[in-house]
Amino acid sequence: MAKKKTAKKRTARKTATKAKSAGKVNKSAAIREFAAQNPDMGPTAISKALSAQGIAMSPSFVSVVLTKKKSSPKRGAAKRGPGRPRKAAAAASSSSNGGLTIDQLKAAKKFANSVGGISEAKAAINALAVVMEA
Repeated sequence: MAKKKTAKKRTARKTATKAKSAGKVNKSAAIREFAAQNPDMGPTAISKALSAQGIAMSPSFVSVVLTKKKSSPKRGAAKRGPGRPRKAAAAASSSSNGGLTIDQLKAAKKFANSVGGISEAKAAINALAVVMEA
């Protein structure tokens, strides 16, 4: 029986809440409607005009409602993509290849192929280092 009493209480609360809210005015909706009809009026003027109609509110509340109206995303609107794309120079050089660019790596590959492979290219570079030190 305890369950039936709580269910009755919940129903009674819901109907009481609906009855209370039925007599109240939705201030945000009133602001949006008034602003749509009078687009040239500012928050202070809207606040005074609605207060004259019996809907009291501050100009700052009007400003908040109007600002949220502008910034709220539309249903089904495309979401913002990822951040700024990487720069081409940053993508071309990498710490894993010693800071060389793609063009420099291509030139090194071409040199290695021209001398017969990587081991021959290393030997040629070592010989060049010995010659340049002397």
